[in-house]
Amino acid sequence: MDVSAAAAVAAALAAFLALYFSGVSARAAKASAKSTERAAASASESAKHAAAVAQVEQERRDEERERRHESLSPHHLAPLDFKLEIGVFFKEDGLLFGSFYSPRSYRVRAIMHDHEGQTKSADVGLVRAHHRSNSFVVERWPPINGADCPRTTMIRLQFWPPRADDDAEAWTCPCGRPTDDTSGGPGHWEVCINVPAVPVTAKKDLDWVYRDGEYGRAPAD
Repeated sequence: MDVSAAAAVAAALAAFLALYFSGVSARAAKASAKSTERAAASASESAKHAAAVAQVEQERRDEERERRHESLSPHHLAPLDFKLEIGVFFKEDGLLFGSFYSPRSYRVRAIMHDHEGQTKSADVGLVRAHHRSNSFVVERWPPINGADCPRTTMIRLQFWPPRADDDAEAWTCPCGRPTDDTSGGPGHWEVCINVPAVPVTAKKDLDWVYRDGEYGRAPAD
């Protein structure tokens, strides 16, 4: 074989080897790309699974906080035994007072709604567990218009956990809703007591209890 032929063979062999290794490299690169894609897909699936697990756990914690919130509500502890009663003020004018028995220590505000849609509030303050609240004024009695039925149609009691400096057992609600009774917003819990338009006479008490999800007058003895 002359020199020219040998050189041609060598060049052809070099070209073949270059093409071969180029193909090997391309296949390796393609395999690496597919492996990377599979790894990325696997990581994405793992991330989705982790996010789903985290979502389920968050929902479980939220549900647990809501259950705890409801368990601390005055609705579920015991009857509030709400009472309306007439009190004499300065020996002449009377006032219609409200009070209730509290199964747990709360800070409380009462908001009275009348048949004209007007409201007024009374700060009941701290009510200790297993005690009656301080009496709060519902309305003047008898009404200015001479009626013998209360003008108030509903009393909305707003409840919050005690403050840290209150003289009561320390507890709070983990639900995340505001627990500050000075914010002027809605109560952490609220209980609405409907006041029926029934005649109220002097020195007559109206006792109220919570039964079957509603408040109403206690049966007569």
